[in-house]
Amino acid sequence: MIDLSQEINELKRERDAKLKALYHGVGNLFKGIQSNVCPKKLTEELKKQIELLRVVEG
Repeated sequence: MIDLSQEINELKRERDAKLKALYHGVGNLFKGIQSNVCPKKLTEELKKQIELLRVVEG
């Protein structure tokens, strides 16, 4: 039987990995917008990524 604290730690690691990936993606989108590469499309994608961050951070 898995210890409850082990389960919680595993969930935290998964959440942290998702957050790290999302923050990295958001940073890349900002760089793209700043370099004026399809800013409208990237801005829409940025909005989606930020909403995902809100969900994951809960």
